[in-house]
Amino acid sequence: MSNLPLYLVTFVAYGALAVYFWREQAAGREDTLCRGMVCHAVLLPLTLHGYLLYENLFIDGEMNFGLVYSVSLILWVTMLVYWVGRFFYPIASLQTLVLPLAVAVVTAHSRAEADPVYPAGGRGARERDRGGSAGRDHGREGKYDAFAPVHQA
Repeated sequence: MSNLPLYLVTFVAYGALAVYFWREQAAGREDTLCRGMVCHAVLLPLTLHGYLLYENLFIDGEMNFGLVYSVSLILWVTMLVYWVGRFFYPIASLQTLVLPLAVAVVTAHSRAEADPVYPAGGRGARERDRGGSAGRDHGREGKYDAFAPVHQA
């Protein structure tokens, strides 16, 4: 099942919060970012992002530590720490800097799920052995060349 609607909701929520936080920061009203529903509104995209990460990190009982997923996980943990830290310290301006990055990472994350490239021996090799087309190692068993040209069949 495609997670495209969840990616779109997460993208829009992170984007809307990023615009709101930047406008409040530019107007000099940083203290309003730590109060009320705005403070808790970060939980919606944070929860969706966590769910999408969980779905993509654990594939076929194995952990997938691709670059996009690792950066996405780091950003998710950063957002979680900043969200919790805002209750104790005035660090709303730090979250203002991280929210636009979250938009970019969720976009890359959705793109990585749509067109996965896995090294030989991973999910791509299993699909190639079954006749699938996800493995792009061009018949070189046990070797993966990230700079090899991709030939369309």
